[in-house]
Amino acid sequence: MNGWREKVARGGDYHLLRVLKLWSKNHQISFIMPKLGREFTVCMLSKKPPIYISSQRDEELKGLRAVVKDYVTRTVKSLFLRCEKNPDIIVSSSHLFYDIFPATFLCKFYNNKSKLVVYIFHLFSSYRVYSEGIWNIFSLISERISLLLCKKADLIFVDNDTIKIALVSKGFTDKKIFVTRNGIEHGFINSIKEGE
Repeated sequence: MNGWREKVARGGDYHLLRVLKLWSKNHQISFIMPKLGREFTVCMLSKKPPIYISSQRDEELKGLRAVVKDYVTRTVKSLFLRCEKNPDIIVSSSHLFYDIFPATFLCKFYNNKSKLVVYIFHLFSSYRVYSEGIWNIFSLISERISLLLCKKADLIFVDNDTIKIALVSKGFTDKKIFVTRNGIEHGFINSIKEGE
């Protein structure tokens, strides 16, 4: 979960943690993530998983230069972290380079015995264009490389049909893509009183 930027989880991270909370009841799970999100992750899960720290930074990142530098550090460090046991499944929490590159590398390291699962919550190419500046150009090129790596995945989770259609149009295998849809917490909605 190298894209973790704040003390609490954002949408995609929270979604994945909810899934892993269920998985952790019957399976041993572990994380590669920055120290920044460790406390939130441990609090949310029923069992304390092993967490391999990809960045010692425990304050929120501010400024583009700091973010890029820390993400590069996280990505490189993740290549050298090793689980106690060979994992059956390696989950990339996003299709972005800092998550998918270490995940595919670790699958190769474990002699392709680990299955690769990827979460894709959005595509930059659906709303960014090359003419909008250097950062957009870099993001779009990085996404192209990341999507090439994602094609090696055994299973891809997306949260809507639009992303699935876009991936299939880019040459992804339809049968490998599963639409999960974002859930609604009815208990939380019902707990809000009228007028709040």
